[in-house]
Amino acid sequence: VFMAFATASLEYLSAGCNRSPGSVSWGCNGVVAYGSSSNVVVYSHKDKRVIRSLSGHKGRVNCVRWVKDAPRGLARAGRCSQTLVSGSADKTAIVWRISDEDRDNSVTRLEGHTGALTALSGLSFNSNEGSQRETLIATASTDSSVQIWWQVNSGEFHAIQAIRYGRGFALSVDLILLRDLGPAEVPLLVCGCDDSKLHFFVWNGKEFNEVLALGGHRDWIRDVDMTLTANGLIMLASCSQDASIRLWSITKCSPDHDNREVRAEHEPLPELKTKQNMFAVSISSPSVSYSVQLESVLLGHEDWVYSVCWHPPVFEGDTWHQPMCLLSASMDKTMIIWRLDESAGIWIDRVRVGDVGGNTLGFYGAVFSSDGKSILGHDYQGALHLWTMRQLDLKYQEEESWEREVVISGHFGLVQSISWAAGNANYLLSTSQDQTTRLHALWKRDDIVTWHEVARPQIHGYD
Repeated sequence: VFMAFATASLEYLSAGCNRSPGSVSWGCNGVVAYGSSSNVVVYSHKDKRVIRSLSGHKGRVNCVRWVKDAPRGLARAGRCSQTLVSGSADKTAIVWRISDEDRDNSVTRLEGHTGALTALSGLSFNSNEGSQRETLIATASTDSSVQIWWQVNSGEFHAIQAIRYGRGFALSVDLILLRDLGPAEVPLLVCGCDDSKLHFFVWNGKEFNEVLALGGHRDWIRDVDMTLTANGLIMLASCSQDASIRLWSITKCSPDHDNREVRAEHEPLPELKTKQNMFAVSISSPSVSYSVQLESVLLGHEDWVYSVCWHPPVFEGDTWHQPMCLLSASMDKTMIIWRLDESAGIWIDRVRVGDVGGNTLGFYGAVFSSDGKSILGHDYQGALHLWTMRQLDLKYQEEESWEREVVISGHFGLVQSISWAAGNANYLLSTSQDQTTRLHALWKRDDIVTWHEVARPQIHGYD
């Protein structure tokens, strides 16, 4: 008896991004992950197509982040992680192990919150002895808590701590390693909260202890992002609903930092600096002190600033450096690329992209590509916006040229109906409760054929 077997594979997926800050993440592996309804869509920018859709949540996905993979020392800023974490309105987080093959991905579900998840961050690092690999995941929720999850090597994740905020809550979290501690490398957790303060927590090997709370913003802090420079300096960016961005530096203090002496009359006046806020790390004896200092306040947006993202490290052979470049996204419909003018010592908004006019709201977030040559933003209507840099010569301070590129698109409301063109399988029509009707078609160029949305015959219809 002859038996024929049929195989099915994903050819095209069109889906809009969820209307939630932090729902897009671009990994150093070049893959974009974003929340769409209760799914996580994994998109390849290089191939201009969706690789797969990850299903597991029962509610809307509110936040998606690739786990930072940090090797020991300062040889490299980080390696490409294949681990993705998503948080949802179903009160759970899911850790996805993304494989290169089109097969089921291993899933670990993190349950413990009593409210919807709103922000998360993950960090994988070697322990002090270097004999084991540890992974920490911090998840923030509307239940006014930040849960800490801990994994050793490839074991199970365990909920080891719940940081309570009483009636308040954390809107953003980020993890990074404190370097220059001898053989020890200690994780640092920073939470941006609705009390307009940044809360700093240091890992003691078993849990996080709060060591500092910094004010400065005048409204809710919507996002925080940290990066490590080649000389061990940590730069922290925070943005707020007060339409401002604040840049902070975290540095290790010298042993004689507290030995303050009286200035003699013939000595020059000390340099005027902002206040240094101190905290101690007691992982070793004696304890090591760190200072957090405000470096700059960036004012350029006219509405709430929802996200900040540092330029990824630039690698040149075995060496690397961290460009002083920051991307911000705001409800004023613009995204700004800020660069430090080292000759003048000030931050300048070098590039501003976005939309002009219309009756929609602005951007919920923006991220850099792995090489820093592209930026991707997502807006209130669930659309993704991609710009790519065409030329850049920082040595001679030439102008940068950024151009829009084709990117995945899709409905941000329930899709009610689809219809193929009569006698032609190259055109597909879809209509949705987002009050649009969209035409999808094949795009043929050279030897590449991909599906894309090409037109919207109806853009102001009815539900």
